[in-house]
Amino acid sequence: MLVLMSLLLFQTPELVTDRPDQSESAEVVPVGSWQFEMGVARSESDPGIEFETTAFPQTLIRYGLNPNLELRIGWDGVIDVETDAFGGNSDSGAGDTSLGVKWKLFDERGRRPQMAIVAGTNLTTAEDGFGSDEFEPAVRLAFSSTLSDRLGLGYNLGWSSLRTDDGIDEHTLATVQYSMVLGIGVSDRVGAFIEAFGDVPASAPGGPSNSIDTGITVALSPLVQVDAAGGFGISDEADDWFATVGISFRLDR
Repeated sequence: MLVLMSLLLFQTPELVTDRPDQSESAEVVPVGSWQFEMGVARSESDPGIEFETTAFPQTLIRYGLNPNLELRIGWDGVIDVETDAFGGNSDSGAGDTSLGVKWKLFDERGRRPQMAIVAGTNLTTAEDGFGSDEFEPAVRLAFSSTLSDRLGLGYNLGWSSLRTDDGIDEHTLATVQYSMVLGIGVSDRVGAFIEAFGDVPASAPGGPSNSIDTGITVALSPLVQVDAAGGFGISDEADDWFATVGISFRLDR
């Protein structure tokens, strides 16, 4: 999770994860270490037709290249979509993979927050209907600040692209993404968070998608964490509700 592990809330900063919240942490994994973050997610939306979507195993693999840079490989998992259209039906397929990096720019010092930049793109490997067949790069700035011994604040601001084809020309549309998360150290091993996040079309069609979520992390050991989170949309474009559970662990060299 973005803030809980990185701000000494467990009195050990050894494992810093980018799940189960929607914000990216401003920390990178240690040099030569492999970190695996996996989970299952379920959501429901109703844009006139009800859709229930399950994705498993959503996976993020992070590898420390140097003290300030990590490689990131992601997979959306196998996606199953159920709908109530035409009496009900379902379809499933493999989601997209992604490749990116995270570069830590600054550590926290005084009022200056810790800061990192996260950049990447999908690799167009999804089955038809379960991802884009065009490369759609994205970039995000991640910040984190210590508020007290047991409180931390994280916030992101990003940009993502969407490629469309109207039959005449191809267009690249842009969306601005934001998030803000408050992390709370409940005990040495348990953390909680509450978060607001969403995206606002810059040149893409549609209205803003805004949501709120909350969750919990439990450190089973200094290098193993389990988590659960859930939330709901507060705008028409967002999912009605969503939930996830997962596990993260790191293998040091």
